[in-house]
Amino acid sequence: MRENSSRRHAKMPLDVIPEPTPDSRTTFILKGLRPAFSGPGDVDFSCGNCGQILIEGAGEGLAIDDVVIKCPNCGSFNEIAPLYV
Repeated sequence: MRENSSRRHAKMPLDVIPEPTPDSRTTFILKGLRPAFSGPGDVDFSCGNCGQILIEGAGEGLAIDDVVIKCPNCGSFNEIAPLYV
């Protein structure tokens, strides 16, 4: 988790999609409630269903394309396609 957690972060919900067909997309299956990615930026991306933070502290220069993250809290599949901060 970030050391400077007092900063305000914009919270952006991701799009929830049906479970992808096996081997069709890069899919992160998270264990525990920690984000898949964490950085020093000021944008957090959350599950589009329950609001769990899946990407914390996204910042300038972040590029993620065609990735799915399964929310560890509610089990929803969240699409990141494409994301350039």
